[in-house]
This record gives sequence, structure tokens and C-alpha cells, in this order.
Amino acid sequence: MTWSVKYKLKEIEDIVGQDLIVEKLKDYIKNFSVHKGKAILLYGPTGSGKTSIVHALANHFNNELFEINSSDIRNKEKIEELVGAAATQMSLFGTKKIILLDEVDNLSGTKDRGGAIAIAKIIPKSVFPIIMTANDAYASKLKEVRKKSLVLELEEINYNIIKNIFKKILEKEKIEYEETAISQLARSSSGDIRSAINDLESIAIMHKKITQKTIYSIFERERKKSIENALMKVFKTTDINISLNSFNNIDENLDETILWLEYNLPKEYEKIGDLYRAYESLSKSDLFNSRIRRRQNWRYLVYVNFYQTVGISLSKKEKYKKVNEYKRTTRLLKMWQANISNAKRKAFSSRMKTYFHVSSKKFNFEYTPYFKYLYNKDEIFCQRSNEFYEINEDEIKFLKK
Repeated sequence: MTWSVKYKLKEIEDIVGQDLIVEKLKDYIKNFSVHKGKAILLYGPTGSGKTSIVHALANHFNNELFEINSSDIRNKEKIEELVGAAATQMSLFGTKKIILLDEVDNLSGTKDRGGAIAIAKIIPKSVFPIIMTANDAYASKLKEVRKKSLVLELEEINYNIIKNIFKKILEKEKIEYEETAISQLARSSSGDIRSAINDLESIAIMHKKITQKTIYSIFERERKKSIENALMKVFKTTDINISLNSFNNIDENLDETILWLEYNLPKEYEKIGDLYRAYESLSKSDLFNSRIRRRQNWRYLVYVNFYQTVGISLSKKEKYKKVNEYKRTTRLLKMWQANISNAKRKAFSSRMKTYFHVSSKKFNFEYTPYFKYLYNKDEIFCQRSNEFYEINEDEIKFLKK
């Protein structure tokens, strides 16, 4: 059983960070006679806990849960047959019921024509609460559904909440972890709890301990697959159209893409002339990239892409048939580590500036060095500062490093 299933929200008390939404949902279910004729349209990003919250509420009220995903009801007739019957017929044992229509914004295409309208017609007739979930509640196809619904948006999940979930899971699984590592992983989750737990489990399986080094490996795994495919296209093809689109769907910034190309070019191109022309093209790409940074003129992006794709592809006189394993330069790891350190420093300065009535920049350059020095020399200063400035564990580790 995966951790995202094993530690799925089961009780209403487990729901954190969504107090207002939970109260509105409880009121809707408890006082459905007042809200009859209306449904709930609950929306939020993938992994924010929409479905789990409804499951927890069904447990809380001891109600039967009739759950159906939009992928299972692709047309009007199926919706009327399944949802219509569930909304108007008592359950087998006469218990109260909650109807959950999951991912209603996925109703799309010709097969679904009339699907959303059919749901909108069922809502006023339902004798049971209907709760629908969606990533995008304001999709045009849901216009009629919205008219019959109370639209509720889930709050963005604070990274501290996800971090605490991580702690509970890791402690139950008896897995060691670094505080800074789970903080970084929680920050990078963008509020997607399910995806974050899946990443945490993947790291735990591979490395048995959660550290900054091991979380870096999970971030890089998927990125590495994508960038390797892009590099292969650039290095192996002489087709302009294939090469030009190589980096279209790659989630890498321009600086990192150039570093990948720079590091792997000598592994691929063997002839001096090919290498010379390829590096000359890459240098032009880097030149236009620097102009974008200086002038914020994004029209140069077309030249950056052209020289780092087509320019390099056409630098070789013939294709190299050998198979290479493309690797990342260690400079990227050092850059990533530096960015983490700078982010912690900036966050600390931004919070502390109010105590000293100075700007973040001034605190960063003039006060932070003293704090770091004293935290490594004076234990009494540490204790008093922790109490007075409410310095947390992550900040203490940053100051003592």
C-alpha cells in the first residue's frame, strides 16, 4: 500500500488548514433540508485533498458515500441513469447518503455533450447532498452547474502543514530525516499533498534516509529524463524542425540548458571542426541569453533557442552513431545548493528586519553575519534570541551552519 493511500485523510479531525471550508461543508450536509436544491462545487489544485475531505465528512456523519468519477460517466444517458437514480432513491438500508461527483471539469468532448447540463438538472431534484470536485470550477462547460451550486475554493496548503504531515509519516515509518530536507521538499510541493507524499515515499525507498542530498536526487530524476531526450535530438539530428523544438517542453531555465549542452558536447562531437562550430553556436546562444537578463528583452529568446538547437545540430558534418549517456555538470548541484542557502538567508532577513527597523537588504549584509558568529560562540545569546525573536529550528540550523 502506498503512503498516499495508507495516510489518506480518514477523519475530519485530520483535516488541517481548511477550517472554514470544512464548517461550510458540515453545515451543508447537516442542514441539507435548508440547502435543498443546491449542490456544492468544491475546487482546488490537484492533490489538495478535495476527495479525501468528502470521504472524511461521510465518515464523520456516518453517511453512505455514493462516489463516481466523471471518467465513468461520459454521456448524458449514463449520468441520468447512475447519478439520477442515486440522487432520488433511498439507500438499501435506509441510511443517509452523500453523492460525490469527482472531477466534473473533466467532462469534455463530443461524448460528454450534455453531461454537465444533465447534472445541473438532477441537482434540484436530489434528496441527498451532492458534492462535486473540480480543478477548475469556472470552466465554461460548468456554467449551468455553477448556477445550481455553492462554489467553495480550498485554501492553498501552507508548506508547514505538509512538513508536519511528513514528520508524522516518517516517525510512524521509523525513518530518519533532516529538518531542512523535509522543509525543502514541502516548499517545493506547491500545495500538492498527494504528490508530495509520493515523492517522500520514493526518496525513503531509494535512500532509507531523507536528507538534502537525497531530495535533490528525486527532483533531478524526472528532469534528467526529459533533458536527456532533448539533448539526444539536438546532437543526433540534422533535421531543422526536429532540432528547433527539442527544448519546447523542458522545464529547465536557459542557464541550465546551456550548461547541459556545454558539458556534454565533447562527449558527442569528436571532430575538432564540429566541436568548434558547436561551441561557437552555443556561445552566441549564451550571448543572447545575457542580453535577455540585462535588458529584459525577451525577443532575444528566439535566437537563444535557435543557436542552442539548430546551430549545434548543423555544426556536425555527419551524424555520430555512438550511444552516449548524458550527464549533468556538478556546477548545477553547486548552484542549487547556493540557491537554497540564499533563500534561507533572505527569508531570515525578511522576518527579522521588523525587529531592527531596517530593510531586508541591510539586515542581510550587516546583521546576519553577527547572528551567525554569535550563534556559534555564545549559547546564552542563542537561548535569549530564540525566545525573543521566536527563531525556529530551520533558522537555528542556518545560523549555526
